[in-house]
Amino acid sequence: MAPVHSLEEIQLLATKFPDHIKQVNVYKDNVIVAGTTLFLTKTTIHPQYVSGNSDKNAFGSLDLAYDYIINHFDSSKRYFDFNISSEENGTALNSGLIFWKESCGARTYVADNYLIDTACYKTLDLQIL
Repeated sequence: MAPVHSLEEIQLLATKFPDHIKQVNVYKDNVIVAGTTLFLTKTTIHPQYVSGNSDKNAFGSLDLAYDYIINHFDSSKRYFDFNISSEENGTALNSGLIFWKESCGARTYVADNYLIDTACYKTLDLQIL
């Protein structure tokens, strides 16, 4: 699956919002083995583009990254958003992924998704006063 943003877009966003976009990486012998880009809001830490090399499970590199972020990154945040645990456009639950997230202390909830036909709005005029 292709990322939503290119590396150049993330770098541009990070320069424009230096207090709201951070990169956390884990290294072994000066080689990156895992990492994630953090998007920070007033209340929430949201990791995106989480990745680890083929040894990530043997090293526990993603566990280390998440432990650091959750426990040491910013105690002023109220939420840590683990993101979705579904696949196939929300029709299948990734049970291994949800097991890992729950082992980190996450709790699940079901988020409803809606498809809204916006064609009817094309005939409306919007004025902002």
